[in-house]
Amino acid sequence: MKKIAILVIDNFSIVRCGIIRMLLSNEKKCKLVLEEARSLEETAEKVKRIFFNIVIVNCYRPKFDAEKIIKLVLKHNPATKIIGLFNQYDEEIIQNLKTIGIHEFILKSINEDELFKTIENVMNEKIFFNQEIIENQSKEPNLKTEVLLSKRELEVLKYIVAEYTNEEIAVKLFISKRTVDTHRQNLLHKIGVKNTAGLVKYAIEFLLIR
Repeated sequence: MKKIAILVIDNFSIVRCGIIRMLLSNEKKCKLVLEEARSLEETAEKVKRIFFNIVIVNCYRPKFDAEKIIKLVLKHNPATKIIGLFNQYDEEIIQNLKTIGIHEFILKSINEDELFKTIENVMNEKIFFNQEIIENQSKEPNLKTEVLLSKRELEVLKYIVAEYTNEEIAVKLFISKRTVDTHRQNLLHKIGVKNTAGLVKYAIEFLLIR
């Protein structure tokens, strides 16, 4: 069985864990060695010790320097294939990262089968710059434009993104769990999403996370 070593780089645990869960759902197809990193420093430590076939790196956070990370990875292991993770298709950014060494890109909305298909294509030197995703992007429903949230709703949202439970948020904000539940439901309704993943996507897209 083929072994593939994959490093997932993102500064948010919820994103890294989500991708790793998707990869593990395809583990029967090959033997996976999975590692994660949240910063340039952690990436440097990992790539010095391990050769990664694939690196999946966050390319949609303005303060998360994907360029430096990609250059660092390729400096240590030029044969590593880089897959960029994007919030939405952005031709200008993607073209710039292509010149640095990115091999393919995926969107955060990708499913398990699409993710593994992308990895297989990259491993087999089939680099398409994901025309399928580019074409489908226009068909995907977009988040609402930025909506007005109260100071308390913003506080609750930031704790949700940081993976606090409703009980923990209640303790942090000195309010009842029922009040947190109400704020969460109001956030879902105002933003127009169905679950926590949608709230996280909104917070990242509109830069509510610092």
